[in-house]
Amino acid sequence: MQPRIRLIRSFDERSHNYLGYSLFIRGVIDDIERDFSVGIGKAAQQKQQFCVGNEIISWQLRF
Repeated sequence: MQPRIRLIRSFDERSHNYLGYSLFIRGVIDDIERDFSVGIGKAAQQKQQFCVGNEIISWQLRF
């Protein structure tokens, strides 16, 4: 997990805005294990409190 920022440069001035966080996840889709990156906002991070080492277990019905 790492913060996402937008860096803005205008002449000699620099500023930045916090956009949220990037989560890097290893998961399985269609029986293929791979790495994913997902961007989340500040509110999602405050609600879920993701941190390094978390394990997320989920499943979805297929139609």
